[in-house]
Amino acid sequence: MPAAAPPSAASSTPPQAPSFADALKSIRAMPATAMASSGVPPGGTQTKMRGSTSQPQQPQQSSAPPQQQRPAQQQSNLFSTNSRAYDAQASALLHSGGDMVSAAFSSLRSTVRGGRDIVLDLKALVDIAAQALKGPEPLDDRKLLLEETVALLASTAGTKVSTLIEHQLIDTLYHDLPHPASTLMRAPFRAADGSGNNPFLPDVGKARMPYARSAQRIESYDVLPDPALVFDMLLGRRGDFVPHPTEISSLLFAFATVIIHSIFDTSHDDPQVNNTSSYLDLSPVYGNNEAQLAQIRTKKDGLLFPDAICDGRMALMTPATTSLAILFSRQHNYIASQLKQIDEGQIVSSFTDEAKRDDYLFGTARLVNCASFAQIILRDYIPVILNLTGDQWYLDPAPDIRKVDGSRSDRAGGNHVAADYRWHSAASQEDEAWLEEGFAELFPGKQASEVTPAEFKASYPRLLEKLGKDPKQWQLHSWERDIDGKFDDGTLAETLFSATENVAGAIRARGSPQWLRAVDMMGIDSARAWGVSTLNELRSFLNLKRLESFEEWNPDPDIAAAARALYGHVDKLELLPGMLAEQAKPSMRGSGLCPGHTIGRCILSDAASLIRGDRFLTTDLSSKALTSWGYDYAMTPLKNSTGLVAKLFMNTLPQHSQANSIYTQYPFHVPSKSFKIMADKGTAQQYSYGRPEPAPRVQVAKDPSAIASVLSDPQRFKPMTRTVPGLHGDIPHLVMAEASDARLSPMAAAFSEAVASEASSYLETRTVNLIGTGRHTLYGRNESLLDVLAVTGPALTYVAAELLGLPVRGSHIPAGMVNRAPSETELFSGCIDTYGRIQASHGLSPGQVELFSAAKSVAMHTVISARIFSVATPGISQLLPLMEIGAGLLGADAHLFNPAHMARKLIGALLASGMSHDAAAHQLHALLLTIVGAGSLAAALVLDFYLEEENSRHLTRLHELAVSPWDAGLKREFTGYLLEALRLSPVQATMPLVATEAAGLNDGNLRLRFDRGDVLLLPLSQVGQDEGIDVQPRRAIDSYRLCGLGANALVPMTILPALLKPIFALKGLRRAPGSTGRFPSSTTEQGARTYFHGGKPSAVPQSLHVLYATDATPRLHGNGRVV
Repeated sequence: MPAAAPPSAASSTPPQAPSFADALKSIRAMPATAMASSGVPPGGTQTKMRGSTSQPQQPQQSSAPPQQQRPAQQQSNLFSTNSRAYDAQASALLHSGGDMVSAAFSSLRSTVRGGRDIVLDLKALVDIAAQALKGPEPLDDRKLLLEETVALLASTAGTKVSTLIEHQLIDTLYHDLPHPASTLMRAPFRAADGSGNNPFLPDVGKARMPYARSAQRIESYDVLPDPALVFDMLLGRRGDFVPHPTEISSLLFAFATVIIHSIFDTSHDDPQVNNTSSYLDLSPVYGNNEAQLAQIRTKKDGLLFPDAICDGRMALMTPATTSLAILFSRQHNYIASQLKQIDEGQIVSSFTDEAKRDDYLFGTARLVNCASFAQIILRDYIPVILNLTGDQWYLDPAPDIRKVDGSRSDRAGGNHVAADYRWHSAASQEDEAWLEEGFAELFPGKQASEVTPAEFKASYPRLLEKLGKDPKQWQLHSWERDIDGKFDDGTLAETLFSATENVAGAIRARGSPQWLRAVDMMGIDSARAWGVSTLNELRSFLNLKRLESFEEWNPDPDIAAAARALYGHVDKLELLPGMLAEQAKPSMRGSGLCPGHTIGRCILSDAASLIRGDRFLTTDLSSKALTSWGYDYAMTPLKNSTGLVAKLFMNTLPQHSQANSIYTQYPFHVPSKSFKIMADKGTAQQYSYGRPEPAPRVQVAKDPSAIASVLSDPQRFKPMTRTVPGLHGDIPHLVMAEASDARLSPMAAAFSEAVASEASSYLETRTVNLIGTGRHTLYGRNESLLDVLAVTGPALTYVAAELLGLPVRGSHIPAGMVNRAPSETELFSGCIDTYGRIQASHGLSPGQVELFSAAKSVAMHTVISARIFSVATPGISQLLPLMEIGAGLLGADAHLFNPAHMARKLIGALLASGMSHDAAAHQLHALLLTIVGAGSLAAALVLDFYLEEENSRHLTRLHELAVSPWDAGLKREFTGYLLEALRLSPVQATMPLVATEAAGLNDGNLRLRFDRGDVLLLPLSQVGQDEGIDVQPRRAIDSYRLCGLGANALVPMTILPALLKPIFALKGLRRAPGSTGRFPSSTTEQGARTYFHGGKPSAVPQSLHVLYATDATPRLHGNGRVV
């Protein structure tokens, strides 16, 4: 074989580029006289650029004494001819995708160290320094670039380069903060009239201000065509309907109408004045002044009167538009009630003045509601406009943006709207028919072409007068309010479903319904009165190419000819008809609305201005202003979803919204188009496409005698069971089942005393270890801080993994298998997520049922099935003992095939009972969710119960029991304390039962009537309290049948005592002060509870801090006793 060639320089690994800080150190280390002759600051000499064809000049010795050398600042020739090449090189480095600073100074430093002379271009050096200090990428301050820059400035003081870099540094530091500030501490909420959005320019965008004008009008007016001719020749629909090319539903344009009426309300007294604000503040709901707002506020708990809206114009819009406005009114009340219940940071409860508490809840709820409105625009509405429905990416104008030069892009400066535009041509056939019916009643005996703008304008006050003066009593679209003032949920839902199914019209010339002729004529007249620009003038203002002919504007020869007949030259084409009749853009990615080219640009510009100019949607959009829960609610889509409109529907129409329904998730396309979109993305199977059916009617029985009657007659009302979408098999919702239930008894038998004892010992050891690693000793005090739920969750997850033989990363998995095994945190999160879906799958937790991806559940079922196979298969099962012996040689790899000892015993017992592999896998999957899900919730509720001041007297006895050697009696007493807490604070707050037949039930003074399939809820906490509120740990076991843990007694009887024994062994256990000592939660009217962690909803609490005496940290004695 030929000898290997020596490695060449080209193939060797290049040295790592030095950091900018190192480069600056190199500059500082250069000789002070090196650049004096050329006037360049100390650090270099004048010569030609490296790479020049000329040979480098040798440094010359000066004959003059040092004091006669010319100072640097007197030099005028600072740059040599070759510095232009250096400029080009530096510019390329500055705009390259790599580490430009390191690259530039790597070259500089290597040149200096090599003893070669260079030309140091001052401008390039300053540019590089500026780019490093305030470039678009975040500065890693741990590299001490700022400090090295300051040191360089000090060592080169008085030189031009020092001065220039110093100026750049000062500019960077000054522009770290906005000037002036974007907000003030005393302006946390939106004003009724929109004023003060910019606290330093409070009138910008407020209501009752004149419209703005952006583009300058220069083109002479001459003679303008009659508005009626313009409509008839360019805008009016001629009996034909062209469906929208992207199959957008009419609901999108109903939503657009809510947007438009939020920011436009032209005064009839002075058409130049906008009566509403220029912000997305939901003024159709809240009004535009304090008087209007006062009419719909209850002045209690931040609530609005049911289904009350302020803007009478909503009553004159299509039913779908009115329905959407009502949903945002409902969402406000949902948000306000959640804020009160969660009481984040105990802010709500801190108010002693009820009026101030009401103002806080109202103001915060409005902020969250408006943020939700804005996010629906950005993540549901705009994606349809851009033909990006279902994409994760969306256009977000709100973030703090750094430009290429590092400066900040302006935001939160306010917004002021200019002339509005209309999309009348998008009206669906159904909406057009609704218009015809309404206008025929308003103008009997007249054709659309006969109604003048003056007549139309005069009709408006008459329509408003019919509504009355009290918004909370308005009868909208002949809908009836109930005794509480609410409209029927089914009516609103069916209205929205129909709008989802109705395809909108194409945006085009000659597409506006004839009955809107007078409206478009009024628009043309207003535009002329305001002196708005021509179409070409607006295009020039937007830096778009000017149109050179009518044919370029719209290639349709008939439309172009009509426009030429009206205006003569394309430069004369008016703005409103010019935008509405312009050639539509094609349907493609990036273009879904398919409007005219000019209006398409305006839509996106308006969206950016509306969001980016509003401080409540930018700089003040924070967890402080909205609360953590409110911020998450407004900003975070449901899992496996991309938009926020689903939250609006599910929390305002809970009985008519399904998490996996396309009507809920993507209602701005017709369902058939949504199916095509999802099919292209490979997610079509995740959704249902039929019109959602109403959920079963739910009623709550509260009277003790009614509850007793139901429990004594289980044939009329049976426990609810349902297959949860995405889960393998049927995991029953059975809190009322007996332990002798045939489906559950095999598990009870398999979980023998030997396995239970081993699991208990394992869990207790894990808990003690987790307490030791999780505690934090307080300085100067004999106390430690501990998040007890950060102990209970992991401990339960580990014991469940051992019982089922599940691999957990970091426990039994070697480094090479990391990607194939979940961590403890991932397994815990997956279990409580699934457990939460089971609890919410019965329609009892509005807004918390989320679209479920089955991937994790199927993967877990597969792993469990593999474990069963490894135990059941004769050849493999005979090798398991040998594999266990060989584990010392194979390391953790053995566990990939060999389940833990407890898992082998449990699985073997299940199979020995005659259970099939699939049934065993299902039972084990349910056991996993019971231990991790129900177990974690039970542990949290027990701890929280005894940490309450009224129950803390029992902590002394619990501590005594926890540190004592247990016999059967003491263990039974300790377990009794836990079950008593769960009796009074049950894991499942309500028990759902299904009526098997039509039935009636006397609930106190009320008579409840049920049809077959209706749901009856029993509040379990009330059931427990009916048996007495005193803690009696020796109460009979039968008393705990309804504590919400299900028929399987594994958790309360075995798991919980082993888990909580080390925690109650902590001496001086008490709740930590402040909000960390409690877990936030909310309860629906029907009693279903939701917990929150970091503002996000969770099936179980995940954090609860306690304090205890440090010298009482538990440890295990040699005999396994906690001491």
